[in-house]
Amino acid sequence: MKLYHFIDACWGLSDLEEQHIKVSRVNELNDPFEFKCVSLLNCEYREKLDTTINDLSDNFGLLCFSKDWRNPVQWAHYADKHRGLCLGFKVGKDTVKIKYSDNRKNADHIFAEKNELAGNQISTELQEKRKQMIRSIVSTKFSHWRYEKEHRIYLDLNTQTEWGTRDAEGKYFYDFSKNLENIKLTEVIIGINSNISTNEVEEALGKLANDVKIFKVRRHDEKFEMERDETDANLNQANPP
Repeated sequence: MKLYHFIDACWGLSDLEEQHIKVSRVNELNDPFEFKCVSLLNCEYREKLDTTINDLSDNFGLLCFSKDWRNPVQWAHYADKHRGLCLGFKVGKDTVKIKYSDNRKNADHIFAEKNELAGNQISTELQEKRKQMIRSIVSTKFSHWRYEKEHRIYLDLNTQTEWGTRDAEGKYFYDFSKNLENIKLTEVIIGINSNISTNEVEEALGKLANDVKIFKVRRHDEKFEMERDETDANLNQANPP
């Protein structure tokens, strides 16, 4: 599967040099309804959900991708107003495909049923309801985010040494150069307003440059989308589309 990761100009070349991408944390995401696609009217249940989300943020991170690099809104929001980059990856690892919804479903009854039963008495039916709720929580967003066409990979931070690094500030990074069977960089797409040149991208990539397509985008003549700029004088001709 081909998926795309948008990134600001200030971090783009650095990430290519380091051959990694930053792992996001749940509590850092820009949607206030993240992991809150269900509604809970009971204050006690809302507090329990908040505690669960904080625990998830402490122990799990995520990589966010889009199915589409052509959407100009994506470039504006996540690639520094078209000044940044979009990194294309061939992803072999299972992803969570985000679903989009207009409504939040009430989940009070699931918490209530759990409270009424001792831990060893939870029915198979209730266990399945809880699993469905968790799956929904990690894979559902408000419908207005649909333009993102988002896919995610969730990472256990406790196994960080298997897939990446952690810096002195406590930030986690996924080292795609060490995990080529899961995530392999195949494209670097330069935003229409970017001052980054293909030569700079090639230099940052080092040995990877021979296996990565590099190109700049332009406005599509007929559609509200971006397309490859075939007239770019600096186009990396060694890597055709």
